Amino acid sequence: MKVLILHQYFNTPANPGSIRTYDLLDHWKKQGMTATVVTTNYYLNYEFKGLYKKVNILDSEVFVLNTRFNQKSSKISRIAGFLLYVLFSFFVSLFQKFDVLFATSTPITIAIPALLTSLIRQKPLVFEVRDLWPLIPYKLGYLKNKRVVSILFKLEKLTYSKSRHVVFLSTDMMKLSKERYPDIKTPFSVIENMASIDLFEKADANDFSKLKNEELVAILKDRETLKIGYLGTIGFVNNCEYLVLLAEKIKALGVSVKVVIVGDGSEKEDVLDLVKQKNLEDTVVVFEPMAKQNIPTIYKNVNYSISTVRDVPELASNSANKFFDSLAAGTRILINHEGWQAEFINKHNVGFVLKYDLSNVVEFVAYHQQQVEVDATSRIVDLAKTTFSSQVQAAKYMSIFETAASKKS
Repeated sequence: MKVLILHQYFNTPANPGSIRTYDLLDHWKKQGMTATVVTTNYYLNYEFKGLYKKVNILDSEVFVLNTRFNQKSSKISRIAGFLLYVLFSFFVSLFQKFDVLFATSTPITIAIPALLTSLIRQKPLVFEVRDLWPLIPYKLGYLKNKRVVSILFKLEKLTYSKSRHVVFLSTDMMKLSKERYPDIKTPFSVIENMASIDLFEKADANDFSKLKNEELVAILKDRETLKIGYLGTIGFVNNCEYLVLLAEKIKALGVSVKVVIVGDGSEKEDVLDLVKQKNLEDTVVVFEPMAKQNIPTIYKNVNYSISTVRDVPELASNSANKFFDSLAAGTRILINHEGWQAEFINKHNVGFVLKYDLSNVVEFVAYHQQQVEVDATSRIVDLAKTTFSSQVQAAKYMSIFETAASKKS
């Protein structure tokens, strides 16, 4: 079977960011599947001139559009980048041989080339929903033009209706979509984000050589301090100011604490300003983003990783990489919202669910003091292997692809 993959943000372990599609592709290839990927240079960071470049990744042909917009780019630049990718991916898709078309959002604009290609080539579309676009940006106030909002919601419904199968990254995402579109007959499934077990098992917790940052290494080697790690985007949705306020609360209780932030994004300067305002420069430390292949050492040397969002109910449906990376490392996880992750954490005792208003920080510190001597690493990793490993998740997709390819339109 050959699959054509449309993913605007395809990435590899050599760069910071999510490698979900890379991990899936790696396992699919081992099962004899071939693939072509159409993406952008957003994460890959190739240096080249011209509109696009063809490269080979995991023995797969990858078309890379030469566009460099990022979280710090203006809205106009980002929209232009989205539209350029729509045109580029559609044009490339028309000339590829494939059995199944796999398109993964965000953004929802990926649906345009996916729907057109599926229609013209008469090939089944399997659509993956990583975030609820356009619902989330609408709830956050990013989308205010009523006509644009209406068009995007119609595009979302059309995409779900015309897909052979729709895959959501969490049960909460699927539930919200079913509630909004109860008349859609397309099969819906959940395949959560995945734990990159192979990547984390290869990493030696005591090998700090790849980090190349003495300050970070010194923090990680400190066994007396409560260490909380945030590794990811510092954007508006992520609400990283929460990390500073959390550190302030814990420190006020007389607990030695370090909050390690590794990442970049549109809100980074605001976070740094708040750190200075609160005089927490020695408590909250911000480092530049690191390649995915280098971060397991950090996860394995903090007491907790943390994933945060704004206080918007729909954001609780997320399937953030931080959650799964923490499980793969055998490290307990903190979150600041309810939803399916909170239920998982409480059921399996793999972390602590903080209140959005930080009203249960005292309870968290008590929890930490109870758990600090309990080594749960093996138990958490085993849970990640059996529930969220990339091998398990890739097999679920193979079944969906085979069904989609064999089913008559």
